Amino acid sequence: MAKKPTRLRFTEDDLADKAVRQTADRAEKAVGKAEKAVEKASKPKKKLRTEADVSKARSSKLRFDKAEIEPELDKPSRGKHMISRASSAAIASKAHQAVSEHEDDNVGVQAVHQSEEAVEAAAYTVDHAIYSKKLKAHDKAEKLIEKSDRANVDALYEKYKKDNPDAEVYVDWFEKYYSDVAASGLSMNEYISYKHKVKDITGEDKKARRMEVINSLPITNAQKDALYYAEGWAASKLYEAPWH
Repeated sequence: MAKKPTRLRFTEDDLADKAVRQTADRAEKAVGKAEKAVEKASKPKKKLRTEADVSKARSSKLRFDKAEIEPELDKPSRGKHMISRASSAAIASKAHQAVSEHEDDNVGVQAVHQSEEAVEAAAYTVDHAIYSKKLKAHDKAEKLIEKSDRANVDALYEKYKKDNPDAEVYVDWFEKYYSDVAASGLSMNEYISYKHKVKDITGEDKKARRMEVINSLPITNAQKDALYYAEGWAASKLYEAPWH
């Protein structure tokens, strides 16, 4: 998993506010569901007898050279999964070719060949089913983590409004702050102050004028970069910023 869900903690004074309490309860429930989904998706997968194992067993019985098989990865990855299956398929194909070439020299080989092809087909089916189930579990966990993050933002938004009853703030500012700006060390109040300064700046020269505001702020260049990216501007044009 990329990350684990975040569980917020509020004081009794915070929870005395109805709006904070309601959003905090929703956030708590969302985080609980996300944690269960992460735990389920993180459970180790049981080892299966794959088509590669079948091919190795047949090679041993018919005295053909054994092939080196890479161990299957636990974490579901579409690319790695397809590469692993392609490699196994290639090995199985070579074994089948070897069996066909020696059919005249081995009694009963044709029957063994056909029965083991059926076993390999079943192994492919079971392996794909387990892989798909594991991948779905990870996808579900990621979606629930995103949902819990949004619920947390809603709760933090209500707490901020409680602590700053006269402040004009918007929930999308909180979402943008926690997703793009918070990691830079810029405070929420500093971000909200910036948003108030630029919210009425529009027009064709909006970007240039907003960059002037960013440049005038008494913050670090890294924090100015965070505000630049939070505006949705291209990284390839960052050199145009006056603080660079």
